[in-house]
Amino acid sequence: MSVSQKMKFICSCSSLRAYRKVAMLLQVYSPSRPPPAMGNLPGELWQVGKTVTQGELEVVSPGYVFNTVGGIKPGEGDIVQQGLSKVAVYKDEGGKAQGFKAACPHLGCLVQWNPLEKTFDCPCHGSAFSKDGICIQGPAKADLEAVEL
Repeated sequence: MSVSQKMKFICSCSSLRAYRKVAMLLQVYSPSRPPPAMGNLPGELWQVGKTVTQGELEVVSPGYVFNTVGGIKPGEGDIVQQGLSKVAVYKDEGGKAQGFKAACPHLGCLVQWNPLEKTFDCPCHGSAFSKDGICIQGPAKADLEAVEL
């Protein structure tokens, strides 16, 4: 739409309210308007990339240890090293520990214990698993795989 066509359209508007709405839309959709403020977009993208990369590295890095099974308090969970693999461990109130593969079944990022909700959460895409390894929030569709401790 050319400028003269826009002006004819604006002049044909009978009410001031309609005129203001058209004027606002012309500003919003103008190709010469400045781009929206990015805020802290580069910083946010850096943080997302860092979280995803950290999750992937923790899966393959055999030296990264959070805790030991004996160091987990009853009613809590954590990630422990078992051989070359990471295990998500939850200890019930009676002190009985149950373990699951710590790799999220969605894309393999290392899950982390969330002490507030008492769940294992994937930092990469937001999947959440109950303390029993059951998937309670996607995008993962499968539960955490149980392992022997």
